[in-house]
Amino acid sequence: MTWRSMVAPLVALLVTVPILADQASAQRRGDGGRGDWETLDSIRIGQRGIDTDEIDVGRRKGRFTRIGLEATRGGVYIRRIVIEFGNNDKQRIEVRKWLREGERLPPIDFKGGARFVDEIEIEARARRGFRGTVVTVLGEKVRDDWELLGERKVDRRGDRDTIRVGRREGRFEKIALEVLDNDVEIRDLKVFFHRGPPQDVRVRENLREGSRTRAIDLAGGDRIIDRIELDYRTRGRGERATVRVY
Repeated sequence: MTWRSMVAPLVALLVTVPILADQASAQRRGDGGRGDWETLDSIRIGQRGIDTDEIDVGRRKGRFTRIGLEATRGGVYIRRIVIEFGNNDKQRIEVRKWLREGERLPPIDFKGGARFVDEIEIEARARRGFRGTVVTVLGEKVRDDWELLGERKVDRRGDRDTIRVGRREGRFEKIALEVLDNDVEIRDLKVFFHRGPPQDVRVRENLREGSRTRAIDLAGGDRIIDRIELDYRTRGRGERATVRVY
C-alpha cells in the first residue's frame, strides 16, 4: 500500500466530519441549515391546566417564513398555536405534543410564504413536578438583499407621489412594492433613470395589506434610479395606507 493510498482516506475523513457535525447541529436547531433564526420571546408555563400566552411580534421585527418552539426549561405539553399575521389572517396549528427539556418542535411553515407576524398565541401546560417551565419561540427571518428606497402614505381618494432615489443609493436591477396598514390598488408605476428614457410599469394590481408585488426587472439591468412615480389608492376599510418601495 502506497503512502498516498493510506493518507487519502484520512484526509477525506477529516474533511467530512466537520460537515456532518454542522448538519447535525442544524437539525438540532430545527432549521435544516436554511435560514437565520431569531429568538422572538420566551414565556413561562403553569402547571394548573392549559395556559394561554401571547407573544407580540410586530412589523419592526421584519418578515418570517416559519417559527419553532423549544422547551428551554422543563417539560411542556403544547396543545395549540395560533399565528396572527400583519393582514389579520390567522393560522391555527393543532400540535398536541409533549416536549422534553431541550427538545424543539419541527419548524412550522407559514401559509403564503414570508409574512409579517403581529402575534403568536400558545396554549400549553407544564409537566408535573417542573416549576418555572419556559418555552422559547423562534422565527426564521427572511434573508434577502432588498433595500428600502422610500415610503409614502396613500388615501382612498388616490394619490400621485414621487420617491426620489439618486445616484448615492447605487445601482439596482429590480424593484418591488410593499403595502402596510390597508389594501392598495397600484394603478401605475414609472421609473426614471439617471440616463435614458423612463420605464413605465403597468402594475394594475390590488395588493393586500402586508404583501409585496413581484420583483420588477429594470430595463437595461443594472441602473441608477433618479426617481419613482406612483399612482395608487387604498382599497380596504381604512382611510390610509403605507407603500414602501424596495
